[in-house]
Amino acid sequence: MLAHLALALLASAPPNPAPAYRPAVFSAPHHLTLPYRLHVPDLPASGARLPLVVWLHDILGVGSDNLHQISGSNGWAAALFVSPATRRRYPCFVLAPQCPRGLLWFNPITRGPSRALQSVLPLIAQLEARYPIDTTRIYLAGQSMGGYAVWSLLESHPGDFAAAIVAAGAGRPSKAASFASTPVWIFHGAWDMLVPVFEARRMNHALTEAGGHPLYTEFPFLGHGNACWRRVFSQEFFLIPWLFAQSRTPARAAAPPPPSGAN
Repeated sequence: MLAHLALALLASAPPNPAPAYRPAVFSAPHHLTLPYRLHVPDLPASGARLPLVVWLHDILGVGSDNLHQISGSNGWAAALFVSPATRRRYPCFVLAPQCPRGLLWFNPITRGPSRALQSVLPLIAQLEARYPIDTTRIYLAGQSMGGYAVWSLLESHPGDFAAAIVAAGAGRPSKAASFASTPVWIFHGAWDMLVPVFEARRMNHALTEAGGHPLYTEFPFLGHGNACWRRVFSQEFFLIPWLFAQSRTPARAAAPPPPSGAN
């Protein structure tokens, strides 16, 4: 009996993809230090540029250990983007910044980007200059607090991102028209008591009314937490091909290729 219970708990535990991510620290403007993890794929001999996925963690990822943003409750997504199947078919860079303790990714009053979230943008720019990143294929993904952050970045920087995944986040429907053309896949649990499901329904409706074509998945019997994250980020055969099929029209010049031998 105990053996079966242990196996069940092990099977339901979030994965730990930390070995696939390099730890680093970014000295952001305004004296803010931003720990981050970066997955660097095997670079093609052709020199082709590769997509970048920006993973924005939930509240449990906050801190300075440079680990919780890709482990625990955040392990499901962090593992999906570096799974053997993803790495084989859709090699990409994956950036997972960690929001410092005492801060959030968003302003809880305005739902606009916080100082920590704004610091992610110059970090992306630094990586673009260092690595062969395809700037027309930069994707956002986030859950819970990170879902709020995704909506906030789409709103504050419309046109900069090729697509987004939002799990159990809330945005501002009044601002949806500014980024309605960006492909978004919205996920939410119908029994979510922390971020009520009407938040997702309102964003889906606002984007559709503005001429967008968001995808919307509502899980009938799920709340807020690991059960939802696991459902969202275990959809490897649907979510990953959809995400990497998206690209945006270049609106700015790509960063110059990195120097020979950069890693």
